[in-house]
Amino acid sequence: MFMKQLSAIAKYWCIYAHKNLQSLEIVGSEHSVIMYLSIQNNISQDTLSTQLVLDKGTIAKILVKLEQKGLVSRVVNEQNKREKIVSLTEKGEEEVKSVYAIVNLWETELLEGISETDQTIFLDVLTSMTERAKSLSVLEKETKI
Repeated sequence: MFMKQLSAIAKYWCIYAHKNLQSLEIVGSEHSVIMYLSIQNNISQDTLSTQLVLDKGTIAKILVKLEQKGLVSRVVNEQNKREKIVSLTEKGEEEVKSVYAIVNLWETELLEGISETDQTIFLDVLTSMTERAKSLSVLEKETKI
């Protein structure tokens, strides 16, 4: 019932972001990576993969592209040589500021005409649903239909 609307909002966000972020160097999932790094910088590549729910191969490909663009750096963890620590570069931090400006504009325009009370309720419900979805996705049993 609500999945169709959530999916539509996500698709419209992608269209909006694509149109409004064309002048930036980042595309697709690269947005998610640099935005996450702006909140949680200097983290392992594996942690980034887990937090963004992207497989390790996909994250590796995205990070190579972002490194080539000078937006992130990856260094070997001195305590664990098999682990790479990912962080934003100064250039990456500047890109993040531009993305945040577009995100804030999207949210402002999207929520126009919706009361603060309704916005708070919606966010609370959405947060609860996100947590429930996360817990359901890691359940060990399969649902049989």
